[in-house]
Amino acid sequence: MLKGEKPLSFKRAIYLVENAYYEGKISWKEYNDEILSIKPILNKMIDDRNLRQYKTAGNWAVFTYMSDSIPENDFKPYPYDFENFMSDSDKESCMVSRLLKTRKGNCRALPYFYKILADEVGVEAFIAIVPMHCYVKHSDEQ
Repeated sequence: MLKGEKPLSFKRAIYLVENAYYEGKISWKEYNDEILSIKPILNKMIDDRNLRQYKTAGNWAVFTYMSDSIPENDFKPYPYDFENFMSDSDKESCMVSRLLKTRKGNCRALPYFYKILADEVGVEAFIAIVPMHCYVKHSDEQ
């Protein structure tokens, strides 16, 4: 990707780092398919509420899908993992691949997952990194 031979992809970059940690044992197809299965749900949430005209509609859909107990996520949001928030006792708690299995994440896994989903629905989202924390930034309607 950095040589310009493949398009830049945050999703793919996160996968490559995590797959290296797991010594090549993560299936790209399973990882990607799980993320891609969420994309039509987010788009339907936007369309069902007639929000397509808003540039932040995708941000709303991703945030709502991840944080609210709603039918679209089978009433299972993605809560913050307070037990492993520093990833000191469990190095995998900061990984998106783990979040996809457990639906729990810390201040790395959750923002990374948000960014991946935002990219899937075509809205801007940025990862802001500060000491011992990551968070998501995005523009408002203005």
